[in-house]
Amino acid sequence: MGDEDDVQRTVADGTDDSGVESPEWAVVKSLIDVENATTATMEEFLLHTTTDATDDLPVENLQERLDDLIAKQERAVAELELAKRALTELDAE
Repeated sequence: MGDEDDVQRTVADGTDDSGVESPEWAVVKSLIDVENATTATMEEFLLHTTTDATDDLPVENLQERLDDLIAKQERAVAELELAKRALTELDAE
């Protein structure tokens, strides 16, 4: 049962046996987080703009979520650039 628990922990948090998060997992997890945040923000915006709830459009809330989303997108781009550089360095070796 211990091996199965280790595999589930590894899948859940992207760590190896030493508990260190793999760079690949960090990049993929960041992209997943950005995608989820993007979807949630679009759903909220569409809900308010395509229904009678237009008068209740939470502009400040959406602006905060968009600011958060922009920060997540910037982080994802930075992580992708790091991953790309790492691949280039590995290829040069």
